[in-house]
Amino acid sequence: MLDTKRCRDCGRDLPLGEFSPTKAYADGRSAACKDCAAAYCRTRYAEGAISQRLSAKREWHLHKKYGISELEYAKLLVAQDGVCAICERPETQKAKSGKVRQLCVDHDHETGEIRGLLCCRCNRAIGQLGDTHEQVSRVLNYLRSGAFADS
Repeated sequence: MLDTKRCRDCGRDLPLGEFSPTKAYADGRSAACKDCAAAYCRTRYAEGAISQRLSAKREWHLHKKYGISELEYAKLLVAQDGVCAICERPETQKAKSGKVRQLCVDHDHETGEIRGLLCCRCNRAIGQLGDTHEQVSRVLNYLRSGAFADS
């Protein structure tokens, strides 16, 4: 087995460790060295291709999971003034990238019907309650009863 490989972009013969592992090629290493791959990514990011790809991925996700387009999501967001349908506050949770997340699409798990957009906190809360009216009513009754207050 060879200990070096020629980069398709810069043409240098480099040790195999200079190429990222991948199953796409028979030798198990990418065609471009890590330096050339990084330069390519920086260029594509600067051109906006990365954000376009992320937008296309989000569009696919919205369509596949909820049957709506990015435009329909945007209309829901405008109708809700950009805030959560329950707590009426903007999203504050951050993604790994450090950017504030977008509001979650809340839908009825039985019918698939979209109810609105929720912040991560409210979306998780109703999910923890089993997405049922009965559980929400029980929580409401509990809070109204004052059973948790000190005597």
